[in-house]
Amino acid sequence: MGLCPDFEISPSEAAAIPTGGILPNGADAVVMLEDTELAGGWVEVRRGVQAGENIILEGEEIHRGERLLATGGMVDFKTIGMLATAGVSSLSVIDLRISILSTGDEIVPVETKELPPGCIRDVNGWNLKALLSRYGFEAKYRGIANDDGAEFERRFHEELADCDLLILSGGSSVGVRDHCSEMLASLPEPGLLVRGLNIVPGKPTLIAADAAAKKLVVSLPGHPLSCLAVAFTVLLPLLMRRIGAEERECGTRLRLRLARDLAARTGPEEFVPCVLGADGSVAPIAAKSGYISALAKASGFICIPEDRETIRAGEDAEVWLWQ
Repeated sequence: MGLCPDFEISPSEAAAIPTGGILPNGADAVVMLEDTELAGGWVEVRRGVQAGENIILEGEEIHRGERLLATGGMVDFKTIGMLATAGVSSLSVIDLRISILSTGDEIVPVETKELPPGCIRDVNGWNLKALLSRYGFEAKYRGIANDDGAEFERRFHEELADCDLLILSGGSSVGVRDHCSEMLASLPEPGLLVRGLNIVPGKPTLIAADAAAKKLVVSLPGHPLSCLAVAFTVLLPLLMRRIGAEERECGTRLRLRLARDLAARTGPEEFVPCVLGADGSVAPIAAKSGYISALAKASGFICIPEDRETIRAGEDAEVWLWQ
């Protein structure tokens, strides 16, 4: 192992070779040991093989000049081995600084033992951090900002100054105590770019930018299912474009057979959590935008176009899977 053989073989000859060893000159295939038997200096081959079987030729898998990883590609368990085998021990990666800030007087830290009336523990901050990490974007969870106007403005500018992308959640609904829209509109050009999306759940989404400072702000809905739906379908593709990736989406989009009827209405594009069946069909999960447990069961979302109504059982539906 690890050395070139110092012999060669001729027709009607064979030689033992360990798995991963270099073939001697004259050899063009490998027969598995369990398909042979050694007797009296002869090797009985009990299973025939074709030339090239059970061997890997030099340059067979990756050709000279072939690109190993595209711009924006993720360095993970699927790609790092390919880099390692090519001798790439270090490389430059895109350092996109992302901060997550949850908002709302009703939001309390997850460590809170006894919930005050009307309060909920911060779900979105940790959901978003985990979702981004899954697709290669590391983010800092920056805690909770309350609804007080002056305090919220201070935290907003403080966090934005220290990152490239600030993700807010919970401050995008209409209300006298919601200051996200005002803060985003106050940014330098182009300022507030998106005020609401034609999707359900997730309509009250805000997107703004400061072109000169190269900063982006995305304010997501406060309801957990709405928040994750927009993060998966809008925020992640936006981030892929932000880093110049060739891929324009995360996860997998397929058309799968619907296991049961799914009622919809024309107007908005709808995203319904779903689960894959053993037979390859997909079933919608009944969930309201404020639900949390639906995400734990879901394999992804069924996407219903804005001009489509009820999809019947047995019909194909567009499915956006996490994987």
